[in-house]
Amino acid sequence: MRVRLLPKICRILFTVALLAGCGSSSQSGNPYSAAIAEGRAAVNDAIKETGARAISVALVDGDKVIWSEAFGAATTDTLYDICSVSKMLRTSTNWLREREAGPRCFPAVAPSTCCCSAQRGRASA
Repeated sequence: MRVRLLPKICRILFTVALLAGCGSSSQSGNPYSAAIAEGRAAVNDAIKETGARAISVALVDGDKVIWSEAFGAATTDTLYDICSVSKMLRTSTNWLREREAGPRCFPAVAPSTCCCSAQRGRASA
């Protein structure tokens, strides 16, 4: 069974980014140590599960690279063809923006299911 690599990599990057924001200082004084350790473990798991030959990751805070590492047959300078990943990222970003904006009405499309009470009143009239 072939496991799709891109969703797994996206989960790894999300996990690393999420953990980087949890920042409590470690014994080494690097607030990103836990995120880096979790990222390494997640990448190694992804390589085992998917059979990927190479994965490169980086943790960035603002414009500063905190950590970059290559796994398998890669270096930190390896270039990858990411194909249509931008569509997935744009869709995710748009979904988050819509969620933050709250519910919207489209009474012309479905007046009986409109979420706005003012629009529902007009739809039933």
